[in-house]
Amino acid sequence: MKLVNEVTIYEVGLRDGLQLESKVLTAEEKLEVFNLLHEAKVSEVEFGSFVHPRLVPQMANTSDFYSQIQQHEAKMQLVALVPN
Repeated sequence: MKLVNEVTIYEVGLRDGLQLESKVLTAEEKLEVFNLLHEAKVSEVEFGSFVHPRLVPQMANTSDFYSQIQQHEAKMQLVALVPN
C-alpha cells in the first residue's frame, strides 16, 4: 500500500460558498479571503462565476476580482464557473 504525503484541497468557497449568501462581498473583501487561502498554501481555487448579476448577484464582480488575483496563476490553479 502506497502512502500519500500530500493532500490537494480544491477550494470552492469564493464561488459556491458565497453564491447563496445575502451579503454581496466586494472584490476587496473576496481578496482578503483569497489571501488567507494563499497563505494556507491552497493550490486550487474556484474564485467565481461568470453569470448575469441578476441571476447570482454575489458573482457580479467576478471579473474585477479576477483582475486582482490573476498574478497568482503561476502558483495556483484559478478556476471560474462559466455556465452555458
